[in-house]
Amino acid sequence: MTPPPALLGQSAVSLVAPALGAMLLIGGGIYALWMLRRSMVGAEDAQPTRQPFTLQHLREMRAAGEITEAEFERTRAMVIHAVRESAVAREAADGTGSRPGRDLTGAPLPSAAGKQRTPGNRSPSDAGG
Repeated sequence: MTPPPALLGQSAVSLVAPALGAMLLIGGGIYALWMLRRSMVGAEDAQPTRQPFTLQHLREMRAAGEITEAEFERTRAMVIHAVRESAVAREAADGTGSRPGRDLTGAPLPSAAGKQRTPGNRSPSDAGG
């Protein structure tokens, strides 16, 4: 079988160059569309969102028999500890928490005894006897 007349005088290199050019052009177009989509949607929006693990999920797993009572208690303690630690870290980072003995503004809490007692300043509990 003889090749078609149009290809008789062409070398293999002259056939490969246009094919590579077409592949690069198509690949570049796909990449440009992908980058455009990413910039419009946002990289974080393209990722599926993950629901936080809650104690309710843990209770449901226990009720369904997926975990034992011991696993429930152990994991429950870990979840509670993690939530408390993250809350403390978040409060420390943004300044919304308070130190022991201080209110949320940072001022010292009033003492439990209130005012100092003098002989003429008695509380109602002292009056009885």
